[in-house]
Amino acid sequence: NTEELLAVDGIDMLITGPGDLAADIEPNFERLAAYGSYDNPELTAAMEKMERTTKEMGRWLGGVARHPAQAPGLFARGYDFVTITADIWLLADGAKRALEEAKPGR
Repeated sequence: NTEELLAVDGIDMLITGPGDLAADIEPNFERLAAYGSYDNPELTAAMEKMERTTKEMGRWLGGVARHPAQAPGLFARGYDFVTITADIWLLADGAKRALEEAKPGR
């Protein structure tokens, strides 16, 4: 529904949500968890269509990088706004790092 969303007066930017879109594509949570990296042809095609349509309609394109190192790749694909991570990933990654550092004999 990208075209319909961007046709609404006052909508200037679309922020893509690969996790949300993956949940729409795969309603089975068990199988959805296996996506992990979002490496799925249907999801990739849907994301590319959203990106292309957003730029063709003259709107800003926004997104979320899973890791800060992924941000330059999103900008290279035409994104105008990128957050370098999401709160849940920041919390999970920080907790994993803290647990690893707390292991005895490290």
